[in-house]
Amino acid sequence: MGSLAQDALNIWHAGVDAVRAERVMQAACKWDGRFLTIRENRYDLGDARRIVIVGAGKACAGMLHGLVDVLKINTNAAPDLSKRIGGWINVPEGSIPQGLVIDRRVPCTELTVFEARPAGINAPTQRSVAGTQEILRWVEGCEPDDVVLFLLSGGGSALLCAPIEGIDLETKAQITAALSLRGATIQELNAVRRCLSKVKGGGLSRQCQAKTLITLMISDVLGDPLESIGSGPTIENPPPDPVLALSVLDRLLPGEFGAVRKLLEDRIRVEDRAKPDAVGVNNEGYLEVASEAEESRRFAQKLRPVYVLANNQTAVTAAAQRAAQLGYRVESESNIAGDGLADRFGKTLLERLAIKPVGSGIVSGGEPTVVLPASDPVKTTSRRGGRNLHLILSVGYSILRTIQKESGQRNESATEATSEALDRFAERILSGQSDFAIVSGGTDGEDGNTPCAGAWIDRDWLLSHGSKVAEVRAALDQFDSYGIFKDSGHILETGPTHTNVCDLRIGLIKGLP
Repeated sequence: MGSLAQDALNIWHAGVDAVRAERVMQAACKWDGRFLTIRENRYDLGDARRIVIVGAGKACAGMLHGLVDVLKINTNAAPDLSKRIGGWINVPEGSIPQGLVIDRRVPCTELTVFEARPAGINAPTQRSVAGTQEILRWVEGCEPDDVVLFLLSGGGSALLCAPIEGIDLETKAQITAALSLRGATIQELNAVRRCLSKVKGGGLSRQCQAKTLITLMISDVLGDPLESIGSGPTIENPPPDPVLALSVLDRLLPGEFGAVRKLLEDRIRVEDRAKPDAVGVNNEGYLEVASEAEESRRFAQKLRPVYVLANNQTAVTAAAQRAAQLGYRVESESNIAGDGLADRFGKTLLERLAIKPVGSGIVSGGEPTVVLPASDPVKTTSRRGGRNLHLILSVGYSILRTIQKESGQRNESATEATSEALDRFAERILSGQSDFAIVSGGTDGEDGNTPCAGAWIDRDWLLSHGSKVAEVRAALDQFDSYGIFKDSGHILETGPTHTNVCDLRIGLIKGLP
């Protein structure tokens, strides 16, 4: 690995380190034995009958680890506090920090940390449903003077699962998978999931009997719309929108899932009849009607603060700072509108890097999409790849095609035309005047159905793949990018990072002596 690639990976890791859940919790929360201070706001836990900690997500075990440290649980400094703590956290397998639990319990508490799904399989399971029932049991069993701390991060939608009446887990999982295959954004996925769940779309908050419910989030949704992070289990407004959910199904899955469509259509009719007094959704996911005065009194009795402790911008800022420390002049961005298709975004990122002077680069955060062929969704399960791997492979392919063009090995086609800037960039790389490195990885350490976070390439990778253009093209067409990078040793493997704030991409360019 060259020094430029090492710098790019160093910068990427600095971004991820800044949003590691344990560190984020420790930075945001302070405890003096009675008051929990969260970003200058103080909450009195001294008189709470119980402190109930519940949550779900890829980063939640790390968040809990940080919270345990802040509250000094299991130490002589807080013996009485530990006795009052209970709850349930749903996390993926392999994501629990060492020493946090013994036999699934945080020592000296009634707090269970439950591995509710296999690692690398971001889909709900029957264990997710069982764990969610335990979470509901805890919050429904609260008394008004209890305090609930709800920890939420990316992956929470799959780990906090309680389908409404009339739909089973298998159908809900099929809808989510089908929408993902059609390139649904996280906002579109959540619009549907909020309508098909008892806990999402504010359902958990409505069923919580404690007056105080504090939500602590690590956001994996660009722009941080609270109702979309984990599908908003504690965000009661706006309520789930069946009209929006139906429009997503109509656009991406026309004519499919008729029974679910009927549930949504029935719910729309009920809500239309109930207006203007419709103000909530009951535990089964259907409209709950109450007078405006009654609803105002109900909300006045609740304390429901929400804190976003870290997001994609946090990682981008930290990565840009590390780049500056290493002497690079970088342009940084956290794309709140989404990146579009991964292969197109990869080429755009490369085109932007190609016009930059040596000693500079780009730090980019966001989340592109990969749309698999609608005609062949089943066979894709044998292919291994993810959006970051696909993005990096598209970058490599774009330069390889440009090099072929310069050497006269191919004719230019309209669909694969390259800019003059990219042509000059490839010429400098090929002639040894410049080096480059681009890395892209999921901050959660996962990318699609692979065991890695993403991949990286540099000049050495290009030179070693100059005769493999057809192989690279085939891997792109088949959405099977993992093998290419595994064979060359260019995969980005991190293991569980205990965080999740979308993707982080680093591009650098420098001159060669």
